[in-house]
Amino acid sequence: MPFEARVLRIFRTGNSIEDVIVAGMKRADVLESTQGEVVYDDPPVLGHVDCINKRPGTGERFLGEIKSIKQELFKALPKEHGPMLAGESPLNKGWYLGYLKQWNTYAWSPTIDIEVGFILFEAKNEQQQKIYWLLRDPELLEAVMGTRREAAPYAVSDPMRAAPVPPGFDPGGQGKGSACGRCDRRYLCARLPRGSVEYDLVKAEDAKVRG
Repeated sequence: MPFEARVLRIFRTGNSIEDVIVAGMKRADVLESTQGEVVYDDPPVLGHVDCINKRPGTGERFLGEIKSIKQELFKALPKEHGPMLAGESPLNKGWYLGYLKQWNTYAWSPTIDIEVGFILFEAKNEQQQKIYWLLRDPELLEAVMGTRREAAPYAVSDPMRAAPVPPGFDPGGQGKGSACGRCDRRYLCARLPRGSVEYDLVKAEDAKVRG
């Protein structure tokens, strides 16, 4: 469904915050590059990092991800920490776990290959910040790649079928903090069989919803 104007404004605010932070890194002469491409062939994964920084003098490289979040989520963040395995970070719970998995997956990418980095959170309305320093974690990567391997056949060998709803997900529910509760496609997923379905059926149901 088309995004509401309010949601589009939220996206623009998040992009603006990232732009301001990256500009500050550039002025401080610690920015090496932005939007480095993340590529895995098997299973297929494609993404873009927010920033790669370098330490002046030594040239040591750090992978950075920048996240702007609403005040309530910012206040619930755990205490900042220095470098630790991504899987052992206190961010490894609830809402923030996806960010942790993203950073770790990007760090292991053959096209990035950086051992250390950080996730920087900024509150959208008060511009407070917290930084969590991370070491890439092979066990966390394998957990993510396992899920990607299950999904790969639907993206590669049979791209005209939608994957089934994963165990533990409930697109018809309204559970606070659940993955389905945050998904803007749940309105459609809830109308479809839970198993794998042809995209023709997906398109037909989507057309009904849109009227």
